[in-house]
Amino acid sequence: MIGWIFRRGRHATLDELSAYADGMLDARSTARIEAHLARCDSTCEADLAGTRATIAILRSVSTASAPRSFALRPEQVAALPSLRTTRARWVRSPALVPALAATLASVIFGLILVSDLTGSISQSGRARTIEVVVETVVVEKAVAVEKEA
Repeated sequence: MIGWIFRRGRHATLDELSAYADGMLDARSTARIEAHLARCDSTCEADLAGTRATIAILRSVSTASAPRSFALRPEQVAALPSLRTTRARWVRSPALVPALAATLASVIFGLILVSDLTGSISQSGRARTIEVVVETVVVEKAVAVEKEA
């Protein structure tokens, strides 16, 4: 039901039109495509005409035979190196790179966090200089207030 709602108002896909032109659709799908073609603007009809023209061109082309067999002979297969001997199985895992990247990022984050919490990471020189100047001004103001009092 939901698929029908979302398909309502959309154009027929090229795959559907190709299957329709080849007569590969079931009766229900054929009726749906024909009903769509009857109410659709010329877009789907033009796509169907292009698909039928392509099918006609492909059917008119003669088949060519290959100059040789491209199948591997048993001696060629025997000469291939075994994948099991060249690499370990875990190296071929598609999830290996993202897992290693996530692990490395976690370790770096942990080191930075521990260094910051233990005070191993100090402020930059400019920030420290500004902090010293502010402290000096506050102390000088406090001294000036005490002298006036």
